Amino acid sequence: MQEQPSGAAEPLEGNIAGEARAGSMRSRVRDLSKRVLPANLYRSLVLLTRWPPVGRVRFGALRRSTPLGDDLQEEPTDSISQHYIGQFLRDCAADLRGRVLLIGPESDLRRHLESEQTGPPQPTGARDQSGVEHVPSLREARAFSAASFTTIVCAQMLQYSARPGFSVTELHRILEPGGVLLATVPGISRSGYDPAGTVRWRFTDASARTLLEPLFPPGAVEVRTFGNVLVAAAHLHGLPANTLRPEELDHQDPDYQVLIAIRAEKIGAIS
Repeated sequence: MQEQPSGAAEPLEGNIAGEARAGSMRSRVRDLSKRVLPANLYRSLVLLTRWPPVGRVRFGALRRSTPLGDDLQEEPTDSISQHYIGQFLRDCAADLRGRVLLIGPESDLRRHLESEQTGPPQPTGARDQSGVEHVPSLREARAFSAASFTTIVCAQMLQYSARPGFSVTELHRILEPGGVLLATVPGISRSGYDPAGTVRWRFTDASARTLLEPLFPPGAVEVRTFGNVLVAAAHLHGLPANTLRPEELDHQDPDYQVLIAIRAEKIGAIS
């Protein structure tokens, strides 16, 4: 078996498992020590067993007070958020049926859906031959009549709404009974991609459920989170998804929610 070169990074799963075992052991030692040692000795033990030791963390290129991508004025197409949006929509490909409405940046959404929907880009509000329509914002979506769409894809738009509850009500209204809303909202993220200052909200999985469940019953709402501490740090620095390994992007830690994805089904039969 080929030996791993000295200093090479270990697989993420091995690091996580090893850190978990070590952390569990340190926790047991501290708990036992707290019960049997005087307070001053216990405090000394905590300092000695803290890992990494104080002053031993090497930040390298990250030891800076400005982001690595501080020259970016808009989110790049290969951003970490766009990576997760694409993954979510691929996982929900079976929902992309009937009349589909895309709300958000058209080029990004059509790029994510190109494997499912084909055809040249259409003018705003126009329907292409695959039955897909597009509007750039939630405001334009209000013009549609009730029960107009089988599926609505609303990617990274609810954070701009002054009244997100009202926006969700409108999305529910124009969705067919039995239709599906596929939405994503930002969690941990930078505000530098919003020079106009129009972003009003950041979300968590709990706040996303609170927003959706008054209209969509709890059993009809599925909420997923994407991200981990490494992904969150890279995302805040504006680094593209390809700077991280696939296994690093695939490891999901709900304590570090970079992107929240929602699948909500409107109860009822499709007419």
